Amino acid sequence: MNLEDDDDDTEQVDEHLAHADQIIVGRLAGKTKTQYANKLKHIVERLKVTNPEVLGADGHIIADSLNATNLKQLFGYLALKHDKNKQALEPNVYQSFQHVSGYKSALKFYLKTRGIALSGPVNLVLMDFFGGLKRKIANKKQQGEMSLSEGKQPLSFAGYKFLARKATTATEDFHVAIFAWLFLVLCWNLMARCISVSGLMYCHISWANDSLTVVFPTHKGDQEGKTALPKHVFCNRECPEICPILALSVFVFTQGFRRQGSKALLFSETESAESRFSKWLKAACGRHFVDLVALGLIIVEIGTHSFRKGKHKVLA
Repeated sequence: MNLEDDDDDTEQVDEHLAHADQIIVGRLAGKTKTQYANKLKHIVERLKVTNPEVLGADGHIIADSLNATNLKQLFGYLALKHDKNKQALEPNVYQSFQHVSGYKSALKFYLKTRGIALSGPVNLVLMDFFGGLKRKIANKKQQGEMSLSEGKQPLSFAGYKFLARKATTATEDFHVAIFAWLFLVLCWNLMARCISVSGLMYCHISWANDSLTVVFPTHKGDQEGKTALPKHVFCNRECPEICPILALSVFVFTQGFRRQGSKALLFSETESAESRFSKWLKAACGRHFVDLVALGLIIVEIGTHSFRKGKHKVLA
């Protein structure tokens, strides 16, 4: 074996190592990484004020510097809402449990990537804190001091039909309206998150007997695709504005031809379908504010997740 063969083997080993690192990095979705980065930035800013000794010259957390005391200080701060001067509101107003636990997930992810492990006693303190926080928030909800639900509110069936009807009767921006129509009826009928619907491909859609079937290879509750079961979608002959089969047909036959070799996404890659739908929804709610209020809907509580939550509520 000559030196050139040794060099080739070394290059292949390096390529395989780089490939493995790439796979490891990909265990989290890009959106999750962005959310974690924003939360970590907030954590570091807070630590600079209260515990600068835990940060190195490069701004990173020093290994073994976190203890039960400074972590309780940090999460005690993050659990409360603050004014623009970063002062806790009086009386205390609590963040949602999901909001605060997101910071814990971001911090643990950061520490893991830097090879920093929290000691057993520190982990126990975190467990006790979040157990207590969950009970505190439950009591606040019981006393009517916090909203019963977190995030956007479920959309009523009447609200769903109203928005679908407005999409089908649009007098301008027909391409956007047709896209929004299909997107919202899929979110409702599939009870899926917008990011899942946004990533649908034609190969995920098929026909079985009298129903359209849609398979999500992965989703938030099944990141590894272990239970990718088909969801069945049926036509609605009584109410065409909420018929998913009709919406899909109109969408497909108004899109024009795709370029050869292009990715077989149902929705275009030119802009995130989730972002496009969010913009349409916000504009539609603004235009029809009075009508939606008459239906008992609070405009600021309507978001892209409202459709999935609404269908769940109807079935409950």
